[in-house]
Amino acid sequence: MLKKEIQMKLRRDKNSWLEQECAKISKWNEKRKSKELFDQVKSIQSKKFSPKNLCINDVNGQALTEPDKVLKRWNSYGTHLFGYPNKKETKDTYKVAQQGVEPESLTSEVEAAIKDLKAGKSPGLDNIPAEIIKNSGEMGIKALHHLFCQIWKQQEWPEDWKLQEFVMLYKNGNSKECGNSRTIALISHASKILLIIILNRMKCKVEEELSDCQAGYRANRGMTDMLLQIIIVKKKEMEMKKDI
Repeated sequence: MLKKEIQMKLRRDKNSWLEQECAKISKWNEKRKSKELFDQVKSIQSKKFSPKNLCINDVNGQALTEPDKVLKRWNSYGTHLFGYPNKKETKDTYKVAQQGVEPESLTSEVEAAIKDLKAGKSPGLDNIPAEIIKNSGEMGIKALHHLFCQIWKQQEWPEDWKLQEFVMLYKNGNSKECGNSRTIALISHASKILLIIILNRMKCKVEEELSDCQAGYRANRGMTDMLLQIIIVKKKEMEMKKDI
């Protein structure tokens, strides 16, 4: 009897907890907060225990267990995966005509890039989260603008921003094989802001060169819009019984 009573209370408490969590999910869904919505869904999902594998196979398939050898194996794998080919194979086969130096970044561009910076992402080697930059206010915008202007004048990417931290995430298959893990590069959020500014300028240049018929991979356009136009034209053609 006592066991049944305990089980009934446990089921009652569990159902009550699930109702509260589902109410939170409904609230985030009504407010269109997708990140909070998915985080809330993940929090109520049961997580299966998966032991961490600290060993890895070498090139010959032999298991490596010592931390130093495991790190060396990951280092050699990353070098082979992202390594550059020989200089003889990377000769320039084309030349780009330089059309003058681009003007330095504007304060408005820095502010817009900071707004586009995604929050909740892992920081780079500088350990500066995106939330600190996004809440730094006007002083942070001015500091980054001054830094970007110096980089623009020197025309050289900072050495610290060239360093990246690679995180290996297991996908599927044999966890001891390096190829069964996905690599993620963590870079500085400050460098991301400058990259966003450069990307936005490139988009403006590309938009000037693209034809109005180009719909794929463009903002506020899509193949569905083009197909809709074709359907409308064909309907008009059928109604008028003329070739358009």
